[in-house]
Amino acid sequence: MGSMFYGFGGLGGIVLSVGLFATIVVAMEFGRQVWKWQVDAGREPETTGVGVVASAIFALLGLLIAFTFRGRLRASRRGAP
Repeated sequence: MGSMFYGFGGLGGIVLSVGLFATIVVAMEFGRQVWKWQVDAGREPETTGVGVVASAIFALLGLLIAFTFRGRLRASRRGAP
């Protein structure tokens, strides 16, 4: 089974990268708006647990990168382009 971007050739990786970047930017803007909404409402925004969530996200991104390179290395050893 190939990648879902296999038919795009080299463009598939670019599409995936741009899509991930856009999703991250939108999520950051959403978080900023929620934070601003809480401050404007006079409530102190909750900051406990933010470090734990950020650590989990970075760990998952690290695994994503590691498995991506591992899969590419395995494919290159088999002679795939």
